[in-house]
Amino acid sequence: MIVYRADKRDSQTLKKSNGFHAWLPMNVDAARDAIREFFKESSTIEIMSHLWGADKRFVSTALDEDCMGQGAGKNVYKLNIPNLIDRGITKASLGFNSRKIVPVLTPKLLLNHVSLGQATIIALRQPRGNEVTFFTAIPWSTFVSYRPSGEKVFKGLLAAAQSWKPPVPKSRQWRA
Repeated sequence: MIVYRADKRDSQTLKKSNGFHAWLPMNVDAARDAIREFFKESSTIEIMSHLWGADKRFVSTALDEDCMGQGAGKNVYKLNIPNLIDRGITKASLGFNSRKIVPVLTPKLLLNHVSLGQATIIALRQPRGNEVTFFTAIPWSTFVSYRPSGEKVFKGLLAAAQSWKPPVPKSRQWRA
């Protein structure tokens, strides 16, 4: 999945910190617990109002390179998160049956593994909008390019690009 983040920091600073981290970061286990709490205890409205607030435990990104209007005066980073897809709000993905939810209002559960228990990158996508909210850090290895503040063209990030491998098309995957 390709996402974008606007940020005032330069690429070298982000490389040194190994990517984007929340102001109050959670480790992977805490992120899994937060997702479980949301879908066990909260209603759809409570989940969305929490995500729309200014919670410093999350890293916000966007599906558009304008970063939902937040890109002005900032560097915009293009990130490719391998295998991050909507896993659905299901017993298989969560490990339990969630509370009754309103499908049109429920955020999409994005994981880089088929189950929450095995995922190392965890995010929610607003059901109607371009925001993708990460509960985990976004590692430097996912950085593909950036557009410096005031410029119109994205520039490659060689160090990140070397560690990134494009996904194999389904038609070329080995089958048992």
